[in-house]
Amino acid sequence: MRNMIWMLLLFTMVACGQQPPPPTKEDSVRMYIGRADDLGAMGKWKDALGMMNKADSIKPGDMSILHLRGTVKGRMGDYSGAVEDLDRSIGLCTVEKQCRILHLTRATVHNEAGHLDLACEDWKLTGGLADFEIKQYCK
Repeated sequence: MRNMIWMLLLFTMVACGQQPPPPTKEDSVRMYIGRADDLGAMGKWKDALGMMNKADSIKPGDMSILHLRGTVKGRMGDYSGAVEDLDRSIGLCTVEKQCRILHLTRATVHNEAGHLDLACEDWKLTGGLADFEIKQYCK
C-alpha cells in the first residue's frame, strides 16, 4: 500500500508539471563542448565550430574553450583563426603543465600552416613533450 501511495504521488507531481531544474551555464557549456567533440569525430568541423562558438558565447574568454575552438579551426585549415584563439588561450594560462599543452597545440597548427620556425619556438616551450620534433625539425 505504501508503495502505491508513493507511485501515485510521483505520477501526480509529473502530471502537475514538475520540471527538473534548468541546466546551469556550466551544464550548457559542457553540452556544447561534448557535441563539438562528437561532430569533430565525424569530421563535421564546421558544425563543431558552431558548437564551440555557442560555448564561447556563454563563457567568453575561457582558456579551455579558446584552446578547443583553436584546435577545431586548425583542423578546418583556418590557421590564422586557430593561432588567434590559441594565443588568447596561452595568454590566460597560469598552470605550467596546461601551458605546455597549449604550446604543443599551437606548434602543431604552425607546423601544418608551414611555419616551421614558429612551430619550433612553441615546441621548445613544451617542457620535453616535443623532443622528437625539436630534434627532427629544429636547428
